[in-house]
Amino acid sequence: MSDRRAHIRLDEDLKCKYLILIISIIKLRIKILLLQIPFTKDCGAKNKCISDLVLNVKASIAGDSSSPFIVKSRNDRFTIQLSIKNKKDSAYNTRALVQYSPNIIFAGIEVGISFKISFQFNASYLLENATVDVYATSDSEEPPETLRDNRGQVTIPVKYEVGLIFVSVFKEHHVIIAANETIPTAINTTEQIGDEVTLHYRIEKGEHFPMPNLTLQILYPDVTTAKNTLLYLTALSHSQNAICKSSYPVDHLKIGSGKSFVLPKIKEPTKDTIMECDTFGCASINCALTPSDISQVNVSLRVWKPTIIKASIHSLTLVVKALLRSENSSLILRNDHQKLETMIKISKELPPGSVPLWVILLSIFAGLLILALLIFALWKAGFFKRPLKKKMEK
Repeated sequence: MSDRRAHIRLDEDLKCKYLILIISIIKLRIKILLLQIPFTKDCGAKNKCISDLVLNVKASIAGDSSSPFIVKSRNDRFTIQLSIKNKKDSAYNTRALVQYSPNIIFAGIEVGISFKISFQFNASYLLENATVDVYATSDSEEPPETLRDNRGQVTIPVKYEVGLIFVSVFKEHHVIIAANETIPTAINTTEQIGDEVTLHYRIEKGEHFPMPNLTLQILYPDVTTAKNTLLYLTALSHSQNAICKSSYPVDHLKIGSGKSFVLPKIKEPTKDTIMECDTFGCASINCALTPSDISQVNVSLRVWKPTIIKASIHSLTLVVKALLRSENSSLILRNDHQKLETMIKISKELPPGSVPLWVILLSIFAGLLILALLIFALWKAGFFKRPLKKKMEK
């Protein structure tokens, strides 16, 4: 840290008439020209200057261990406001030494009554804290008991937001089961299982901060509560930087290899219209992704048609969830890049001549509404009051 420091020198006679700013980086061995201006010290009859410097340091950002500052590509700069006051005799050749951690770099300075030093976060060093230490001193003497306020430190816990892109090609898949579909006694090919749903997940590196090690978990409802199959895993592929493991092997019944599978009897046909992993048990695919500019995982599932045909409902929505997590505690993901959901909407065609229940209910509701409007119109016209009025006159 000793090679990252800025020297700020002040020649002052209580009004800071002269300012010499020296920024030195020892590692780069930059040569510095120091100008000296002769003057006469005036500290009264004692001919000895006793100063009392007071340093004040304030950062434009804040954070703590429970809520660290999140560094993003659009807010990767901050400033330190630095001011020095003197309570006693003139402090000649007043200067401030500023040291800072390697995860920030000096970006500029504004000189005025107080100083504003600009820093930029360095993407090459991902430390958990950004620290700035400041020490004020002068050529005048200062009693040890007043040196405590000559130092200032700013420590800001930080985390870095990775600007990666996490997308899925489709957000919805629609599957229609024909009205004349029947359940075979055995399944001999994967095509006989049902329609194929292919999910493509793609992760692209952002521009600013490096890509961490990632974990991608894909959850999908594979069986009903009665253990009837819903979705069957038939293929899994990924980029070279990924290692994926699934809770069930790909095509675990070996149907794609030509093995015939005799269908068991459907137990307790499902009555649920929405199935998601927060409520129902799900199968999982877990992928470990090493840093790469582009990562991709592809999953192919087959809708298990016999279960849908036997179901006592006409539509079913299956929710597939993909969760992305960073394995580096300092590199975090945006909230909208941590989870993706894909809806598989399955519907059954009705047999010819049948009327859906919702059509019947809607017709009843429309009839009642028309009747209510008719009664209201007659009431407004006074239809219900006229016979009563004539009877009262008699």
